[in-house]
Amino acid sequence: MARAATVTSRGSALIQLCIATRMDILRFEHGETARLQPSAGDPIHLTHHERRHITTSARDKKGRLAARSDNVRATSTPMSTEKPRTPLVARPTRVQVLVTCLVDRIFPDTGMAVVDVLERLGLTVECPPAQTCCGQPAFNAGALDDARAMARHTVDLLSQSDAPIVIPSGSCGDMVIHQYDALLRDDAIYAEKARAVAARTYEFSEFLVDVLGVTDVQASHPGTLTYHASCHGLRGLHLLHQPTTLLAHVHNSTVCPLAEADVCCGFGGLFAVKMPDISSAMLDRKLDSIVASGADTVVVTDVSCAMHMAGGLHRRGSAIRVRHLAEVLAETSGRS
Repeated sequence: MARAATVTSRGSALIQLCIATRMDILRFEHGETARLQPSAGDPIHLTHHERRHITTSARDKKGRLAARSDNVRATSTPMSTEKPRTPLVARPTRVQVLVTCLVDRIFPDTGMAVVDVLERLGLTVECPPAQTCCGQPAFNAGALDDARAMARHTVDLLSQSDAPIVIPSGSCGDMVIHQYDALLRDDAIYAEKARAVAARTYEFSEFLVDVLGVTDVQASHPGTLTYHASCHGLRGLHLLHQPTTLLAHVHNSTVCPLAEADVCCGFGGLFAVKMPDISSAMLDRKLDSIVASGADTVVVTDVSCAMHMAGGLHRRGSAIRVRHLAEVLAETSGRS
């Protein structure tokens, strides 16, 4: 499958991967294949008027951002309503993992850490090899037909097993749990199948705490940790206590508070590409909070946020690391 090669707008090539990687999937409808747009290597085209409007408004907003914190503080209002989950009669013995594109292509260590933790807890881990992008980038870009094609494929794939589905991303998790219903509710064949898949799909930390009832996975991480709450996990999936509860039980570590932990880091997928100045201003504010926390490691539940913040810290010359929660929980050496 093709990877993004060129970015002509002011965005990172890694951000472009969120749009282009794995988009050349089979349409699985009528046995035809189709390239989803934008395809790998295609630039993001903005008109002269759009570029001028974005640049002008972004500069103005960037100057006001720090002084008007109320305008950037995240609210506690959820983006999505809670969907009913299938009650589990007994503790599951196997799970399916939907890897996500960024984990597969850029952060494979996160995927391996998810598997390590789940296997340590006695679960058999299945990773369906035919999985592709869940369709969220296309959905967010308004390419709904393409998003539906990927949603149908993912639903078919995950329906081949009745095992719970674990996703190491609040962003992709929200897509499967909430947005598939919106996409496919008028589809006579897939509406019910999508709801059935959503009912047994969980974000990684949610699965550990709420389904398995685990708070201590016997992890050990010497150092100081702080936690950034990724937007889709917090507001879409209501991940309030699960990640922090798991971090509180990591041995040999100190967890320190992060000011404005619930405020967006500025990534937002396409937002970072189309509104780079505003995105950068939000990132600067987040990085200032991270530095002030005194932590040597920032923990997140979405690698997209990790990518964005790690890049900013690197450009500042900072030694602070940004890691997915699964990577921290997978560490066991030096446990006391």
